[in-house]
Amino acid sequence: MSYDIGEQSVFYDLPFGEHERHKLDIFLPQSLNSIEKKLPFFVLIHGGGWTRGDKSRYHNFARFLNSKGYAAVCVSYRLLNMGSDCEGIMSDIHAGMNFIKENGGKYMLDTEKTALVGNSAGGHVALLYGYKMKEASPIKIAFIISEVGPTDFCDPSFFENCPDEVLHNRLWLVSALTGEPVSPELVFSGNFPESVLRISPINYVDKDFPPTILEYGMEDPVVPYTNGERLFKKLRETDPDEARSQLILFRNSGHDLANDAEAKERSLELLDIFSARYLPLP
Repeated sequence: MSYDIGEQSVFYDLPFGEHERHKLDIFLPQSLNSIEKKLPFFVLIHGGGWTRGDKSRYHNFARFLNSKGYAAVCVSYRLLNMGSDCEGIMSDIHAGMNFIKENGGKYMLDTEKTALVGNSAGGHVALLYGYKMKEASPIKIAFIISEVGPTDFCDPSFFENCPDEVLHNRLWLVSALTGEPVSPELVFSGNFPESVLRISPINYVDKDFPPTILEYGMEDPVVPYTNGERLFKKLRETDPDEARSQLILFRNSGHDLANDAEAKERSLELLDIFSARYLPLP
């Protein structure tokens, strides 16, 4: 694969591994031959219930970040229905981060630090990688934004009062993520196995957690907003400084966060605040 990189601002399907899903796209705010200083950038991790979707879901947001002067990298990863699990997804994101660290200079990326953004399953992946892998990551995690990402699979709201089909699907997802069966009896007894604790980002919060913005819809039937509240409570208990954690509740919105203009405005405001504070432009 060859590119005339001096005249391009978007680079598609750069391979960072052997699997067909091991590809990423780089979006620059201008052509490479006009960039004078290395660019701070965001890593964008798509959603889709860990079973569908790809990096193209974040292309529009990547261009929005470009309009603010930032670069963006959209990453795909192996899905659960491809035989992967949570550990495999973490491995894929880590491989992508290694590729960016080793090759980012070719695209004028400042690879000292980055921000992670994820939606839904991607929000879960961003939080889990950012908290669990922060020391191992080749690039420092400056801050994290989770849009409706699961934070705690031990939250009873995930499983209570669900139609049988929904409950079955959620149990399958948790089982696929952990790699071992999770039964209704375990869930409703509250006796979650260690494997479920290991895939829940809330259990990796410590005093050095990356600054975090959480966004959740109070009418969301997919990821209960209590997941956001539970993680936010843990973050504030760990460090009460509001500069390090913020929770935005979209009171009239579902999983798409579509029905609360004021909350959306606050979301964009916090994006600017955290970017200026933790990932400033040169």
